[in-house]
Amino acid sequence: ELDRARADARLKKITYERLQSVRQEEPDVLSQQRVDEARAAFDVAQAMVAVAESQIAVAESEVARAEANRARLTKLMEYARIRAPFNGVVTKRYVDPGALIQRALSQKDVSPIVTIARTDRLRLVIDVAESDVPYARPGRSVTFTVDALPDRVFKGTLTRVARALDPKTRTMRAEIDVANHKGVLHPGMYAHVTLVLERRKGVLTVPAEALLIEGGRTSVYTVRDGRARRIIVERGLDDGIRVEIIGGLTERDPVIIGGHQAVHDGTPVTITHS
Repeated sequence: ELDRARADARLKKITYERLQSVRQEEPDVLSQQRVDEARAAFDVAQAMVAVAESQIAVAESEVARAEANRARLTKLMEYARIRAPFNGVVTKRYVDPGALIQRALSQKDVSPIVTIARTDRLRLVIDVAESDVPYARPGRSVTFTVDALPDRVFKGTLTRVARALDPKTRTMRAEIDVANHKGVLHPGMYAHVTLVLERRKGVLTVPAEALLIEGGRTSVYTVRDGRARRIIVERGLDDGIRVEIIGGLTERDPVIIGGHQAVHDGTPVTITHS
């Protein structure tokens, strides 16, 4: 339509210019009315071009608005399909199929639909005692068991540590990544974890119950010349079961493990088991 209007306007312009030229050169041959009519026809043709251009602009605007509306509807349709940011399994469902989900009016007014858990890699969370914090570093190997599978030992790696202690429990939160490609483990299981903090060979250790700790000093009862002697010792690593002794005691010194309440420094002692 626009091309036809432009072609008609060019023709009317040429006609007008020719008639005007003839009128100027030979006034008696052509009347002024013919020239004015040609001029009017040219003006009308130009107006028709402007109308066609305006109609095209309006049509393009309508197309752009329709495209924007289509994009909006497409985006809204995407909300009808809920996609999880990772592969996993649905561990809890809050609504039934076909239920009407109300639109959230704010971030606080949000109702969950399902809970999804990733199961191919799990995260085991432990609390490390304050005395063990210096040795708990990412990359440490971890073994653990779960009550549901007591005969199996699983492995993991200490991945992240909080690097700050909880002021209430005096422990540090640590996280262990566990590969679970076969899906044997399930989210929510409790685990019994063994974290190897440091390995030392050929060291002297005593049972933890043999230690007496008073006023920040650690001591043990040993037997010398048939009498109990309380000696100050220096501790090393402590796993809660056995404690490393790095000073004050030798491997040939017998240690009294229990019955401390009946023993004092200098009490006569008869060794029946060592």
